[in-house]
Amino acid sequence: MNTPLYEKIYTYILEKIQDGDLNKGNRVPSEKELAEKFNVSRITSKKALDILAEKKIIERIRGKGSFVTTVPPVPDELNHNLKDVFIPTSEEDEMRLVGLILPDFSEYFGLNFVKTVEKVCSKLNIHLLIKRTYGLIEEEEKTITSMLQLGVDGLIMIPVNGEHYNNALLKIVLSDFPFVLADRFLKGIPASSVSTDNTLASQQLTDYLISLGHEKIAIISPPPEGISAIEERINGFHIAFSRQGLKLNPDYMLTNLMSSLPLNVHSEQLKQIKEEDLDKIKRFILQHPELTAFVVCEYDLVLLLSLILKDLGKKIPEDYSVVCFDNPYTNLEPKFTYIKQNEEIMAEKAVDLLLAKLNGESVPQHIYIEFDLVKGASTSSIQYK
Repeated sequence: MNTPLYEKIYTYILEKIQDGDLNKGNRVPSEKELAEKFNVSRITSKKALDILAEKKIIERIRGKGSFVTTVPPVPDELNHNLKDVFIPTSEEDEMRLVGLILPDFSEYFGLNFVKTVEKVCSKLNIHLLIKRTYGLIEEEEKTITSMLQLGVDGLIMIPVNGEHYNNALLKIVLSDFPFVLADRFLKGIPASSVSTDNTLASQQLTDYLISLGHEKIAIISPPPEGISAIEERINGFHIAFSRQGLKLNPDYMLTNLMSSLPLNVHSEQLKQIKEEDLDKIKRFILQHPELTAFVVCEYDLVLLLSLILKDLGKKIPEDYSVVCFDNPYTNLEPKFTYIKQNEEIMAEKAVDLLLAKLNGESVPQHIYIEFDLVKGASTSSIQYK
């Protein structure tokens, strides 16, 4: 059986003390320094220092470091007794520390992803740090930096929306630090990612509406700039019309709604932003009375659309057919026709990709996760106006 990594670090420090390189009162290398020297996580280096402290060879002083207190006379005996403190197992040898960074999560999307990442990591004896950035690029930069300082072995990230990337993210790309993107990718960033095939999903939603006889279909979304998932959904909408030989009216695209963006969800101005989005949707519908159906890119926005249609005295699906992405509340009326993303599989694949990177294996640039089109009560055949 191979010598556990923490035992190698223990022996290294012990020999330094025995050889006189470290004398009583001298400072011992820190967890971070040892982790970098031996290319291990700080959990592993901490364990080695904990053993030395247990043996009273060093004293660990919070905020100051670790210092030699005793020069042990019989190193072989101490090494023999090492397993009395920690019994090494293959699981302990593989223990790692991983960071999960994401803008936010909710029952709409993200909650099951976070739960599954935690569950998988727990089974694999991986320690997990979780941090939300609330859609703030400066918070994402600060979080990446702090997690690297804590000694994470790798990162799983759902990155902040936007066309510009923070410096910390660019640094880990240039240094080839192990990380995996989930739910979306970043243009120009050579990183492995795992997500739903949003282009195909949106195409299938639009194809379904067309199969019901709808041609005057609108798409509703946040601004697509810097959000690969939204860009792909809008692209899929275009592809569906093209492949069906139908002309898409560019006026049928409402893509400037802001209330579902993580940056605004936690804003003190959220109520005002929602009111502005409601007004945009209402004016859009009144300007285009010929519309018969909507593809909605996010669940938050389909709720706003439903409110406006009700306010206008319109019914789903009698007056308008509506399809969307994600639908956590399948017991509510109407039961929307929607794309069900497989967050659990996405999470499992993200962890698998990261572990492969940590093990020095070659990994695919991108993995698409299968999805389901769930037919609900929000769609019906065309009723000509």
